Amino acid sequence: ESLYRFTGEQFDPELEQYYLRARYYDPGAARFTQMDTWPGRAQEPITLNKYLYAHSDPVNGVDPTGLFTINQAMGAQAVSNVLAGFQHPQIRPKTMIKVGYTEAVGYSFHMQHHAFVIASSRASEHDRITRAGPSLDPVDMATKKGVFGTLQAEYGIWGRIEPDPPEDTIALPVKVGVVDISMKTVENRMKSYVSAINRRRIPYMPMGPNSNSYAFSFVEQLGLPRPKPLFQAVGWDYEL
Repeated sequence: ESLYRFTGEQFDPELEQYYLRARYYDPGAARFTQMDTWPGRAQEPITLNKYLYAHSDPVNGVDPTGLFTINQAMGAQAVSNVLAGFQHPQIRPKTMIKVGYTEAVGYSFHMQHHAFVIASSRASEHDRITRAGPSLDPVDMATKKGVFGTLQAEYGIWGRIEPDPPEDTIALPVKVGVVDISMKTVENRMKSYVSAINRRRIPYMPMGPNSNSYAFSFVEQLGLPRPKPLFQAVGWDYEL
């Protein structure tokens, strides 16, 4: 299937957005995902909107650069001339961040789910995961009522570390945002955060701090707002 679709522009299937050089366009929202740098004209109020595509009239206009609208009547040669003279900045690498959930095993009487963070990028063959849980295994927790050990964090390739594998995920991981950094940088931040959390030896508590506290705190560490959980996930709003 061709990646060059609407108006012949390149579609990014991972981001589900079109690459229009200066900005990305989200066809689902019918908006650009970054603010227009041009202030607009006060005499034309519609130009003051920083996120509209082609003045909200894609039938009669196109915006191949992400900077300004070109009337379709100008023809293909006009569009070609604009693109030929357009020196666009290098697009920084992007990594999609998602939150997945599995059912809590071994202490499901708390009616909670484990949340974990997934990072994916077109530049990487494998998704990365970071997650946390109690340091004691379910057998020990069953014999030591109310004792869970410490919050134990880890990271790796999703599907290659034992806890929270893809087949146990109760729903497709939910996209919470896209960060303008490479997968390698995200992986390094996972490594650093895992190390910092494990050094602190934080007592694991069912209501928090727990695995959900870790996952949603790491999302914030990447500069994204803390999302509300899709499933019941106590401790998600606990600050680490």
